[in-house]
Amino acid sequence: MMSQVVDLRQGVAGRLLEHYHNLRVVTVDLRQVFYNTPLMDLYTSTVWNHNTTWPAVSLSNMIRLALVWQVGGLYSDNDVVCIASLTHLKNVIGIVREKRVNGAVFHFDRHHPMLEAFMKQLSEVFSPNVWGINGPMLVTKVLKMACGKELAAGDKCQGVTLLHQRAFYPLRVTNWKDFFTALSGVDVLKMFPNSYVIHLWNKLSHSTPIFKDSGMLYDETAKLFCPITREGAPSVY
Repeated sequence: MMSQVVDLRQGVAGRLLEHYHNLRVVTVDLRQVFYNTPLMDLYTSTVWNHNTTWPAVSLSNMIRLALVWQVGGLYSDNDVVCIASLTHLKNVIGIVREKRVNGAVFHFDRHHPMLEAFMKQLSEVFSPNVWGINGPMLVTKVLKMACGKELAAGDKCQGVTLLHQRAFYPLRVTNWKDFFTALSGVDVLKMFPNSYVIHLWNKLSHSTPIFKDSGMLYDETAKLFCPITREGAPSVY
């Protein structure tokens, strides 16, 4: 967490910590995160925080690469619902649509050279005012150069496996409203076979209300896979 103080005695965080004993909430020192990475100068310059509509998005793009490079592991955006175990995935990133990857979910080992390549490219071409240029466009460009060809699901190059769109992005961005529609007889696993998470495209969906027990696909999925978080949510969340 970016905050240095959090009350864990109540709220969702407290309930999750009670139920999941391997869960840890930690604060982050960003200078430590960016230390000895190609992004340190970009971070200290504060260019990412000036004359931009999306400073938090830019900082997030930077942190995810540097943090996983420092410690290794799996990164995920907040706007996903996890529906299957991810623990066996190693050095993977997902195709989001034909010939393009996204950095909303990925796994890399500590000090993986592809992460360093992403960070070097980001430090060189960072742009604060073009949506996606520091995220999906950047990782796509670097991977395409590394693979030496157009990207496709199942490709393995430079120690990275490109997973099919259904792995992390089974809900196409153009169909994001489907997840906020009431359906009957929902079986999420049958609707999204071979998927690990469902990415919800928060840039478009963030203002959409979810009504408990309405039959909305989001609520039915949360009921099954996020019961503790959902239980603590109000009737409209």
